Amino acid sequence: NSEKFLRKLLNSILHQTYNNYEIIIVNDGSTDDSINIIEKYMKNNKKIKCITIENSGPGIARKIGFENAIGDLLFFIDSDDFLPTNNVLEEIAKIYNNSNFDLLIFNFIRKNNNKEQIVNAFFDNNISKGLQGTAEFYNRILAGALWCKIFKREKMEKEDFCNANNYEDYYTTYKYLNKCNNFYYTDKILYYANRDNENSISKKVNVKKMNNTVELLKKTYKETSYKPIFSKIMFEYYICSRRMLDKIKCTNKEKKESIKEIKELEEYFSFFEILK
Repeated sequence: NSEKFLRKLLNSILHQTYNNYEIIIVNDGSTDDSINIIEKYMKNNKKIKCITIENSGPGIARKIGFENAIGDLLFFIDSDDFLPTNNVLEEIAKIYNNSNFDLLIFNFIRKNNNKEQIVNAFFDNNISKGLQGTAEFYNRILAGALWCKIFKREKMEKEDFCNANNYEDYYTTYKYLNKCNNFYYTDKILYYANRDNENSISKKVNVKKMNNTVELLKKTYKETSYKPIFSKIMFEYYICSRRMLDKIKCTNKEKKESIKEIKELEEYFSFFEILK
């Protein structure tokens, strides 16, 4: 249901200086005017392909997009976001041709509460630019969002996606990292993330969603090779979820059960290591 944002998103791609690309739109059970907007764009541009599915959530929608892609590189773009300049794809292609990276990571603009901020995908301004080994991932927390990264299609598998609505992107990212030999970091701003969409599913929090997230985090921890750093992500969710639980409407029984679920994360991180 992104009728308010789709035109801006599609125009930002169609106006790119680099044009050797395909646009795969996964219409995840929209009930607004999204499909009509998409069909109008498809009439004028053969690069656009639309696949409509029953509402299944972002994890499944991205999996469908991946399975239908034929390009060398994958760029996952959320429907309420857009590309900030018309040379984003050209910059990505240039970096790839010069480095043949397994993963490209870049900075982005995030809009939240009507304020814009430039964000480093590593949450760390000391990361070196250029091509480097994946050993760096053992020391730095990497944002899990798929949209601040470019993936190689040949290295990605359908098993890298999961049926979830929260932290499903972390699952994909930290599964994909297992197969990477290198990554390229650029401080160029190649994405605009709009977090002022009130209808975004990331804004909707409830006890069931929080409990499912705990289970997904445990599953991701077991399947990633980057356990030391992922344990810190689990710690961050542990702290954040306890605060969220005090704000959402739920019964005392639901709250007690959720606290018990959240506390299970304690076995995956060390308070001493976090403090150190």
